[in-house]
Amino acid sequence: MEKLRKSGVVMSKPNILIIICDQLRYDALGCYGNKIIQTPAIDKLSSESVTFTNAYTSSPICVPARITMLTGRHDFTFNKPYGHKNTPHLSHILKSSGYHTAMIGKAHFVPCTETYGFDYFKLSDDHELGRVNADKYQKYLTEKELLEREHGLDGWDILWATSNLKEEDYVTTWNGNQTIEYLQKKRAKDKPFFCVCSFVKPHPPFDPPRPYDTMYKPEDMPFPKGCNEPVANKSRVIQKWHSAWEFDFCMREDRRARIVSHYYGNVSLIDKQIGHIISTLRDEGLYDDTIIIFLTDHGEQLGDQHLFMKHFGYDSSIHIPLILRVPGVKSKICDSFVSLTDILPTICDTVGAEKPKFSIGQNLISLYEGKTSSKDYMVSYSDVGGEWFSLQNNKWKYIYYFNGGDEELYDFSKESYETINLANEKEYKTIKDEMKNKLVCWIKEMRQVSEIDLRRFIDNDNLIVKPFREDIFSYFERRSLAHRIPKYLIR
Repeated sequence: MEKLRKSGVVMSKPNILIIICDQLRYDALGCYGNKIIQTPAIDKLSSESVTFTNAYTSSPICVPARITMLTGRHDFTFNKPYGHKNTPHLSHILKSSGYHTAMIGKAHFVPCTETYGFDYFKLSDDHELGRVNADKYQKYLTEKELLEREHGLDGWDILWATSNLKEEDYVTTWNGNQTIEYLQKKRAKDKPFFCVCSFVKPHPPFDPPRPYDTMYKPEDMPFPKGCNEPVANKSRVIQKWHSAWEFDFCMREDRRARIVSHYYGNVSLIDKQIGHIISTLRDEGLYDDTIIIFLTDHGEQLGDQHLFMKHFGYDSSIHIPLILRVPGVKSKICDSFVSLTDILPTICDTVGAEKPKFSIGQNLISLYEGKTSSKDYMVSYSDVGGEWFSLQNNKWKYIYYFNGGDEELYDFSKESYETINLANEKEYKTIKDEMKNKLVCWIKEMRQVSEIDLRRFIDNDNLIVKPFREDIFSYFERRSLAHRIPKYLIR
């Protein structure tokens, strides 16, 4: 394969491997400054790659984030509706360009049996429809007469546990083994490959197998950020999230520390599998001809801002790791704003494929080569809790909640970690209004390129205010019961 040209295009069809994790914080990796966690394989990859320090998800929810990555367009839906059904996906584009395409692990497609252009499809999904209809990992466990979650926790439970499975049968190991099998035996040898290795973890339940459940001492875990002021200073949406899920139950220090230590254990197991995958690329003579992209769909709060899970506009939820290795390109740290929308155009430009008409991202190679200018700000969105948008630049973050019209404004130049909400302070009204106007303009721009009707957000160039509804959170209040199921965990 020819080396990267200055135009940013690699010719002659390089292989492409995307490694994606679910709910991985940007700061839970050694290469992003974490001094506690052990991630040698990812750190080594970073040392040979361009590492983006200001990468953000389009949405801190699994499905819309992944659809954005595969279409180059923001998706304004939740996990069940599937946006941009009529838009070519990256898998369709590369298949038409002569690639053998593979999806391994968590696809989270809706419907779960739809392959969306992938030739090779092996699921280890974590939602119930996927498990019943298409999940090869569940079939693997059934054949071995194993049960995945004897500890009683599910994917929405914010507690720690030790998996009853051996490391060799755990879902992370299965994901890694299936990817290795594809690279060794299942790929079409007469075509370049496009393979997505999608790890289910470190998404809850936080249940690594032995010895990863004790790999990190709870007392060594970092303290949560942004907890200097009470939840009452946040929007009503955040207050209701906090009470509905009984996050105070998990915030007790001994419990929170155990949660984080198990989360870290799962990250280190993922790193081990990534090391095996990269070794396989080398053994098969593929490494020098393969573009590798490592990223996640969104982060995890782990107690920051008194919260857990990922449904929020705060940095712990929307700030993501993004590492891009392109053969022939020197390693570099890039602090420009980038997002999941940039994956599709980067790959299309690199392999010479035509980009879909309405993809909005930028070519990351051109960006770090200085041929395109950095974005001035980033926008994320979620419809959880009644819909919200966050908009941030290098100094300020603005969050608008349609459910009630509450606002939050944070000064990023101070290390307050999104603690002090300045939205209601008179001296910051001008800043707040500027950020709000930028958000309105951005939404209007997105209306021109989205399949989804965005008129619900704006009326006469103003963000719509909806009456505050508490009933939106009634479904999540069942989590208080789940917190009490595994009593053996409570110290």
